[in-house]
Amino acid sequence: MPMPALSALCLLLIAYLLLAPAAALALVRATLALWWGSIVPALLPFFLCAGLLTAGGWVEAWARRWQALMRPLLYLPGAAAPAVLLGFCAGFPSGALMTATLYRRGLLSRAEAARLLCCCNNPGPLYLRAGVATALLDAPQLAGRMLCCCYGGSLLLGMLAGIAARLRREPLSPAPPPQRAQMGRLDPLQLLKSTTVTAAQQLLLIGALMVLCALLARLIADAGLLALLQRLGLGAAAAEALLSATCELSIGMAAIAELPLTAPRPLLCLLAAAWGGLSVQAQVLAMLADTDISPRAYLLSRPAAMALAALLWWATA
Repeated sequence: MPMPALSALCLLLIAYLLLAPAAALALVRATLALWWGSIVPALLPFFLCAGLLTAGGWVEAWARRWQALMRPLLYLPGAAAPAVLLGFCAGFPSGALMTATLYRRGLLSRAEAARLLCCCNNPGPLYLRAGVATALLDAPQLAGRMLCCCYGGSLLLGMLAGIAARLRREPLSPAPPPQRAQMGRLDPLQLLKSTTVTAAQQLLLIGALMVLCALLARLIADAGLLALLQRLGLGAAAAEALLSATCELSIGMAAIAELPLTAPRPLLCLLAAAWGGLSVQAQVLAMLADTDISPRAYLLSRPAAMALAALLWWATA
């Protein structure tokens, strides 16, 4: 975002905080409670384990073994496998974090990292199964279908990107030379300390972006966009759910769950999960901030991921 636009947005948010302090405080508290109660427990163990394994050299040690799977499936080197696994197991934005780490270590090219981002940044299975299908929709029987459609769409997107790269004859990064993991030669306490500090910084960044996007959604709603959406034929609840899901995923999911039972709530939740929300997009951009990886392919892939997820949902009906 250009600095003038960012400055204007910050001034608007400050004005909103001053003009509606009670509503803003309640929204910030609710967002931080969601971050502390759901996001931190879900991501912290994965961030710690991923940091320890990466620093210990396990990625390089296992890269050649994953080459036989990653090359034909996604046309990516074997070193990309940890980002795919983390992105499917931990959820936003762990896939983007691992992608940036692999790129900084020289295990991925810039083009490969951009393609990897399109398929490795997904909602976590625990969130979709327990948080959405069971807790919000009260339909645990739909959890498997939602997971298959969301992850199947991501894999299809990665496969299509790989086919396009093959047609363009893009070179594939070679596997790193075989080496043993370095964990035993490192100071375990120092390694754990640095990994914990890094994980805490990343989680604080995620919480801050969630708060900003939640305030942005409320600011847009109060500015009249909610009323405009209602004039276009959407009900008040549907308009608020659409706006919330566009800006912040977890708050949007909760709003979708409050829609009438006649609404296609599972499909709407699936589309919101494939989109991720502006909060997730900002988190991805933050993870890439100290690299020259272009986020353009990732941002363009979100509508495609929504379309593929919807197509799989229709095909599995």
